[in-house]
Amino acid sequence: MARSKATVRHQKSRKEYTTIPIARLHPGTVIRAPIYDDRDDCPLLLLSAGTRITRALLEKIRRRGIETVRIRRDDLARMETDRGSRRALSRSASA
Repeated sequence: MARSKATVRHQKSRKEYTTIPIARLHPGTVIRAPIYDDRDDCPLLLLSAGTRITRALLEKIRRRGIETVRIRRDDLARMETDRGSRRALSRSASA
């Protein structure tokens, strides 16, 4: 049986996301794609694209008992690159 375009598109988009612990989210990061609660088969939208991560948002997520979220792989890579850059600047400033 042939797959519909919608099914193929949905499977492709799921591969663009990865599940991470919320501890890996960093305040100040602006996400380019939505972040979802990963506890169910049908993920719940937590933060929409363009949202700046704040400590208050992270705390609200924690209070909901959410420990992991789905995030786009490219947003995760950008977050980790930004974090590495901030660490390097911090080290050079204290030297």
